[in-house]
Formats: sequence, structure tokens, C-alpha cells
Amino acid sequence: MTRLANILVAGADNERREWLVETLRANDLKVMTEASPAALINAARRDQPDLLIADIEASELDGLQLARDMRGDGQTADIPVVLAGCRRSALGFEKALEVGADDYIATPANEEEIVIRLTPLLRLSTMHAERARRDGLARQFGLSPDDGTGERRESELRSILTVGTDAAERALIEDILDGKGSLSVGDDLPAAHSLLADGTYDACVLCLGAEGDAPACLEFCDDVRNNPRLFNLPVLLLASPGTFADPVEPLRHGASRVMERGLNEPELRYDLTTLVKRQRLRWSLRQALQRTKQGAAVDRSTGTYAWEFLRQHLENLIGAARAWEKPLTVVFFSVPGIAEARSQFGDHAGAHLTRQLAQWITALVRAEDLTARHGEHDFCVSLPDTPLHEAGIVMNRVAGILSYTDFAVPEVYQPIAVEVEIGMAESEPRDTAESLIARARENLD
Repeated sequence: MTRLANILVAGADNERREWLVETLRANDLKVMTEASPAALINAARRDQPDLLIADIEASELDGLQLARDMRGDGQTADIPVVLAGCRRSALGFEKALEVGADDYIATPANEEEIVIRLTPLLRLSTMHAERARRDGLARQFGLSPDDGTGERRESELRSILTVGTDAAERALIEDILDGKGSLSVGDDLPAAHSLLADGTYDACVLCLGAEGDAPACLEFCDDVRNNPRLFNLPVLLLASPGTFADPVEPLRHGASRVMERGLNEPELRYDLTTLVKRQRLRWSLRQALQRTKQGAAVDRSTGTYAWEFLRQHLENLIGAARAWEKPLTVVFFSVPGIAEARSQFGDHAGAHLTRQLAQWITALVRAEDLTARHGEHDFCVSLPDTPLHEAGIVMNRVAGILSYTDFAVPEVYQPIAVEVEIGMAESEPRDTAESLIARARENLD
């Protein structure tokens, strides 16, 4: 049986811990538990879990010190750390920020909220693992991907967009930036859409002025999550008490956090700082992954990865999926219209259309998903830590976007539309790269 992720839970054997373990297991997450600090660090080094959750109120464990130790250890520094406690206090936020915790959750809490909050951190863990795999394989191809450029952007200015904030709220956000960033102000949602279209931001703070604003704000969050360029953008909602009858509803629509308005300075400082840090880490990991796309690893005609690089990468992914009991899906995109365009308009037009489709597919999938060309008009994508049903939702949407796009080709005086066939397969215990690829191609439809 595959699990979506492996989580290490640290803390005493108490009611809060048992609730958390059962909640995680009920959502297809494998849970490992340890109580002593030494055993926890050793387990984290050995098992490389996707996430650590530390109970900061367990009598047998100093959760804050554990977070510091994890961050200071080269073997565990990249593992996301979540602090859990029975209450969220100003002092708790300050301590969580001090030790670099990636989130701070009060438990027991809504089960759905827990899973939604953990999901982006699990994605970061996937990106870290994917970087290590691609770096290792790139070196086998004679490349040197880890040149130290594009690291975590720590020296660059932060950029935050606020919408609907009052003067006091903007002043507090400016104080949080501490002169190390820029603040853009959108007076309303249409203005925010315009600013997002023209700029790049590390976070968006969206304030709801009245209960009637809620539907429009939820629609805004949906638009952000459905935009391939913006879907990772953290969105922090500041809302009046009682704005949402169901407090989890904004999270379902893509909000990253929901806070009550009222200038809760420690909570706002913690949430905004950690969300910005998370976004910047995503960018640095994306840049690191991009650095593996060079030399013999690249298909020169499309700019995607070379087929042999994907084949060997899949062997590594299959081994990791088997070892950690995690899902892996492979997706084939077949575009017969490329051959038709080549026949009708010539080789140059066919090559240009092929490269455009490769660029679109690469832009529409996640940074951790590796795209390679296969043959004249097929593309293959590997999706680590992704079960088949989740891959189907996203990849069918990608195929739909491609099928409804008119592509412009030089010296062809009409737009070219193509039909896209898609086939998918999830890895099985005895799979090889060849058998998994073959099964995905057999499912083309």
C-alpha cells in the first residue's frame, strides 16, 4: 500500500499526540513516532521523513530545542518542522519564528485544516528530494548543476502585495519587512489582479472589509490557484470574526492562512514571515532543478529533458517509491497534430510547434515534474509522490488547455490547433522504467 508521505511525530504518549497520529493515518500518511530527542534526531537522519511534527507541550520533550537541533544538523536541515500545541500564544509565535518552524498548529483542530496546512510543506519535501535525485543523475551525465547560483534569495528584497488594508495594517506589514522589501498596495480586487499580472510577489495579504466581500475573495483565491504562474503564491486573508461560517472554507479555495483582523502582531509577523520564506525557498529549489537542464541532459530540439535522462531518472524514482511506499505516476502526452503540421506546412513549422508544446507542458506542470520528449510527437512527464487520481485531475486540465489553444507558427498564416491524447500509469512494486512507460503509453486516449 502506498502512502502520500512519511511523517515523524515527536512527543509524549498523550491524548493530543494520539489524535494527531490517527488523523494523519486516516489521510493515507504513514506516521512514525519517537519520544526521546536522541531517538528523534537519529530517526530523522536515518529515515529522512517528509515532515516532522513536534509537540511543544510534551513534558518529555523540548519541541523548540528539537526544532533548533533539526535546523542545525546538515542531514535534517531541509526537513520541514511543524510545531503543535494546545493553544497558539503570542510567546509561542515568537518562539516558533525564532527556531525557524515552518508552521505552528493548535491541536486538536479540524482534520481537514491539518491536511491542507501540511500539503505545501510536503511538496517542499518532494522538491528537496527531487533536487537531490536530479543533481546526482546530472553528475553521472558529466554535468555540474550545483554551482551555488540562485540560492535562497536571502539577499534579495521581499515583495508583498496588500489588498484592502488600512493604514495601521500596512504600517505593521512595513515593520515586518524591516526595510528589506517592498510593499505594493491594491485598492480592490481588480487592481490586485492587474498588479499580479505585471509583477512577481512573495505573498499577498488580502483584507475583507465586510461580510459581503467573502464570495469575491474566495473567487480571487480560486483564480490564483488556477493560474499556472501564480498557483504557489501564498495568500493571507485578514477577516472579521464570523465572516466565514465554516473556517476551513477559505483554505479549500486556496487561502494559505486566515486570521482575524485586529493587528495581532506576533501572529501576523509569524505567518507572513514563514509564508514568504516558503515562497522564496520554492523559487530557489525551482532554480536548482533548472540548473540540471543542461548539456547531455537536454533534448536540444525542444528544451525538455533528454529521453535517456528521464529513463534513468525513472529508475531512481521507482526505487524511491518502492523503498518509501510512496506513489509515482507517469503521464504521456501524444500530439499527432505535430506530424500533420509538418506535412502541411513543412519541417520548420513542425519543429516550431513541437518546441511550443514542450514549453507549454513544462510551464503547466510543477517544477518537481520532469518532462522529456519521446519520438516525433510524444512527451512524457514523471510526477513523484503523486497518486494516479491526483495526476489525472491536473494532467487532464493541462491536456484541455493545450487542445483549446491556437498556436502561432512563423510563416504560417493561420493559427494551428492540436488535439492532445493523454495516457497515465502509476508505479507498481515490480515496475521498471520500461514497463511503467509502456503501461502509460498503452493507456493513451
